[in-house]
Amino acid sequence: MKLRLVISGHSLALPRQYLFFNFLAREYGKIKVSLVVPRNWPVTTREKILQQSPCATVGLPDVRLRACCLAPKQEYYIMPMLPLDIIDCNADVAYSISEPWSMNSLMTLMGAKACGALHINYTFENMYKQFNFCLDAIQKMVLRHCSFIFASSFGTKEVIIRRGFPDANVFVMPLVGIDVEKFSPQIKGKLRFEMGWEDKIVIGYVGRLSQEKGTHLLLETFDHLRRKYKERVCLLLCGAISTKNLDYYKALRSLIGKLENDSNFAYLGFKPYEALPEIYRSIDIFVHPSIPTRTTMEQFGFAITEAMASALPIVASKLGAIPEIVREAGTLVTPGNTKEIANAIDCLIKNDNLRMQYAAKARERAEKCYSMPAVASQFVEYLHRML
Repeated sequence: MKLRLVISGHSLALPRQYLFFNFLAREYGKIKVSLVVPRNWPVTTREKILQQSPCATVGLPDVRLRACCLAPKQEYYIMPMLPLDIIDCNADVAYSISEPWSMNSLMTLMGAKACGALHINYTFENMYKQFNFCLDAIQKMVLRHCSFIFASSFGTKEVIIRRGFPDANVFVMPLVGIDVEKFSPQIKGKLRFEMGWEDKIVIGYVGRLSQEKGTHLLLETFDHLRRKYKERVCLLLCGAISTKNLDYYKALRSLIGKLENDSNFAYLGFKPYEALPEIYRSIDIFVHPSIPTRTTMEQFGFAITEAMASALPIVASKLGAIPEIVREAGTLVTPGNTKEIANAIDCLIKNDNLRMQYAAKARERAEKCYSMPAVASQFVEYLHRML
């Protein structure tokens, strides 16, 4: 008899998450996976993703696109039909990929209670925050009745335990694994040849360009390195610029605009997920200079794991979940310290052996800890332990 697993959350529409749960459904035939995803989520193209996925054509997993009600803040969305979907699937496990204070977690809990399913939750938050009365009440109810919680890092686990959830019922693991066959150290990407960067050192960043990601620090660091290395060093940025902070958006656009005519700089803007492996292969050193803000601190770092799978040495901030991910695969720097970032990159430029050593460790760690098979195996092991 198959274990019936119903997973809910807006991020399931994103390629990284959706493809992983396709892998889980395909590789573990004794688990029936159903995904409940908001249809009208404003920042993704779910239908296109679902139609183009090779697994969608054979019905793995079962995908239910549901209308959702959006509050002024997107994280407060509600899928009214979610409890009925969980009941209709006769779920053994109802899995909410959303914070315990969210309406999605509450609705998942309601559905789980109605059909006697195990309720589990995934959380990223690694900063202890105070919530208003309503969100605090939701969170307390979810944590009181939730059976187990997956946490993105040990820092996240500490926050959940501080809120009164039992230590023994919190498991630290990545939300999803990555395809290490696609994200792999094959021949250098054609992009660097198109740019005329064949014999140069390419520093790169892939992901959202925002204040908390420290994108401005990387631009400042590049300016310093360019003065030292002249034409030998290039900078490649890929990702959409966040518009949450309009002042920062304007400032970053201005900084990028000043470099647009520089032959050693390229800003690719947003690129679809399937284009990212080629971009990583065009990079020599991956830099992730995150900084803390009043409300957030690096909660995981999927781009770092993809860069590691691509056998790239890492320079990243010693912040949040990053040290747990990188370990011996790179150099950690003080958040916000451009001098340390520049020194770390400088060291890797000068030392080919160190660069290759970090690259080998990065690939090894990605295969062992962050690949689809590794994370799926860990997930299934925890499921069996829970039941």
